Amino acid sequence: MKEIPHIGLGTFIGIEQNAPGHIQNVQERLEKTTETIIRALQLGYRHLDLAECYGNLTAVKAALKRAFAEGIVERQDLWITMKADVFPMKPRFTPQRMDELLNTVGVEYFDLFLIHHPTVGALFDNEESLTESWSDLDALTGEEKKIRCIGVSNFYEPHLNRLLAICEKHDLIKPYANEIEVNMFSKEKELVDFCRTNNIKVIAYSPLGYAMISVLNSIYPDIPRLAAEVEITEIQLVLSWLMAQGITVIPKSTSEAHLLENIRSLDHLPKIKALPALIQELNDQYDIGPVTSTPEENKKHGESLTWDVAPPPPAMGHSC
Repeated sequence: MKEIPHIGLGTFIGIEQNAPGHIQNVQERLEKTTETIIRALQLGYRHLDLAECYGNLTAVKAALKRAFAEGIVERQDLWITMKADVFPMKPRFTPQRMDELLNTVGVEYFDLFLIHHPTVGALFDNEESLTESWSDLDALTGEEKKIRCIGVSNFYEPHLNRLLAICEKHDLIKPYANEIEVNMFSKEKELVDFCRTNNIKVIAYSPLGYAMISVLNSIYPDIPRLAAEVEITEIQLVLSWLMAQGITVIPKSTSEAHLLENIRSLDHLPKIKALPALIQELNDQYDIGPVTSTPEENKKHGESLTWDVAPPPPAMGHSC
């Protein structure tokens, strides 16, 4: 099985309200998404991070159709991550629903499929609900199936403990990855360590914290000095620092200059990996907390759960 690339392109493009880069007109937003994906693929990106709720999968499909037709990239060389939720008004993760998502994107399989939020629908209402949803995905997963790997997003330890217990109890595939907000502002050390211990890869959304570089540098004034010492940009330092710890990053940008700067972080990864003192110095910088509200909401949700996975029934003995 191929490994997830170190860096990918986040496709949450122009969507966030009251934020730099917001594009009010929906058609313009979709066109910008298509344009950005094509340029990113031309620059060497091979990982696209998608989500059903972004409302831009038709733009992704248009970009992929053109990229495949023009020979920019072949499907087997591309890693596509899809995120979706268990909505009460939609079917569970049935083969039919997965076909709909695949058709909307214009591909035959997803390399990684993530449950987007633990808080949506009745996913964590009880053991049965979580078991049913994960079992649905398990049945769709395999080298020749609709999904190659399955995982989660925005899950915290209470969620993961229950999911791992269900996997153990029912002999189901364990989550390949957990996509969470990780950056200089919010390092999520305990959660990252938990994932590592349980062989769950960490994917960092908002790896730059939705921050202008001036904001990042004003809070962490050592970053310009450290970047200058290793002769890379501040952005490349932060992205390389995360990747050197085995964390996949999915920064997003519509600027060609920033797209290029971000992916060139890969060129510096061996150098940063060879500097454990530098990695530790960045790790020791203080946490401010999540940039978005999503992590706090999901942490509170996990802490509010009251049910635990019941142990399997004892094996029945045989009478003579």
